[in-house]
Amino acid sequence: MPASSRAKGTSARAANTTSVAKNSSPKEYAFPFLQYASLLGTSTVLVLFSALAPPTSSKWLGFRPLPQNTSLDRPQLAFLNPFTANPTGTIVSVCIGVALVMVWWASWVRQWWQDEKRVKRIENSTERAGEKILTMRRAGIWTVIGSVLIYGALILFGAPLFNLVPQTLSLALLLSFLCLYTPLYALPNPAFESSLRQFKILSSLLPKTSSDQASDELVNQLTWLRIFSEGNVQTPVERIVLYPFIGTLAGCWLGVIPIALDWDRPWQAWPLTPAYGAIAGYVIAGGVAFVRNALGELVQLGANAPGTESTNKDARKTKSE
Repeated sequence: MPASSRAKGTSARAANTTSVAKNSSPKEYAFPFLQYASLLGTSTVLVLFSALAPPTSSKWLGFRPLPQNTSLDRPQLAFLNPFTANPTGTIVSVCIGVALVMVWWASWVRQWWQDEKRVKRIENSTERAGEKILTMRRAGIWTVIGSVLIYGALILFGAPLFNLVPQTLSLALLLSFLCLYTPLYALPNPAFESSLRQFKILSSLLPKTSSDQASDELVNQLTWLRIFSEGNVQTPVERIVLYPFIGTLAGCWLGVIPIALDWDRPWQAWPLTPAYGAIAGYVIAGGVAFVRNALGELVQLGANAPGTESTNKDARKTKSE
């Protein structure tokens, strides 16, 4: 066989190998922005519905309206009566609706996180359902624990210590669902769970982890610290988790301001304004995260546009010359 033909055959095989390698290389992950936009709109509507509709039917939960004993000379607007008739019933009913929405929303955020990190999916449907139930139980336990910690923080920030305990507890549970449930369900299991297994009561409630999962807990803890302590978000999913967390706390803090005003109005009852301020902050922060992710999506589309790569190469050549 002539040397030229052997060289051609070798080059052809090399070209075929290169093309196969390119085709078999994993594709770059593309965040499902359109799906995210539609689901964010749906969740926002559901959160607002949970905040506005249940107070009108809080009597279903057994909460009776309380008589108005303040500002009798200046009655409030009629549409506020269902909200202020029983503040505890209002916040509890809102908390139930928000909890259901957060469970649904967190499942989508978890799916985006796993797709983004290329987490291997469990093929068996029964095992996959069991894994979701365990993760949901873990997130629920930590949400309740977080509500106790938030309750203590509310006391330190000036909430009544011995009075209005049900109202403060309901506000703490609402804040915990808005701030904590989604990251606890969507993000990987942090390392501080292992410390709670030292207590017998909590160890029986928390799901068991394998040695491989325990070895990954430190990496997961660093991820949590990077997102929530440093505020260093690197992906759209991390913004979806962090921004509402900050917005909820900021909205609750700003919502306390009207209570200090000497207007003596029924809607200033604790904890109506902090609760609805937290919901408003959650919704606004979700919108800010959407705008930021939309800008990132536009930049990504511009970078991947035809002719952009050659233009960037020419620009780099010009700079080098």
